[in-house]
Amino acid sequence: MLALATEPHGARATYQAGCRCTPCRVANATYSQAHQPADWTTATQAQAHLRALMAQGVGIRRAADLSGLSCAHLQRIRNGQQATVKRTTEQTVLAIRPSLAHGQRVNGYRTRHLLRALKGEWFTARAIACRLGLRGNRLRLHHPRVTVRNALKVRQLYQQVVAE
Repeated sequence: MLALATEPHGARATYQAGCRCTPCRVANATYSQAHQPADWTTATQAQAHLRALMAQGVGIRRAADLSGLSCAHLQRIRNGQQATVKRTTEQTVLAIRPSLAHGQRVNGYRTRHLLRALKGEWFTARAIACRLGLRGNRLRLHHPRVTVRNALKVRQLYQQVVAE
């Protein structure tokens, strides 16, 4: 506490010595901003990108899987709790493209339409279920939502059958 007696308030040295008065905090913040490393930037672009991804249905866990960053880190950026990020982190976040997880549920309208086309034209329900790798012969055409995995399987089967 010797620095408190020798340094005037409003100096960074006083802040480092333990004083938390407003002039000392302002002096420390001014110093920190002026001496910020060149490889850091504001998190506003990364924050906006994460919010846009969330609006498109990509959750924090999926964004973390796609980027290799931790969920907690991405949450801090998205919520504005982290004002600055490294440029490499910003580039990593901005490189995330919307991609749904295979277990995520999506609108099943197109999938049901393709299944009805397969069922009506070429196959029985049991044959379709077998080719899709499903147990039993129930296609469950009445469910409004399907998983991305099953939607992709049905689309691939339909394309194979049409191509034949």
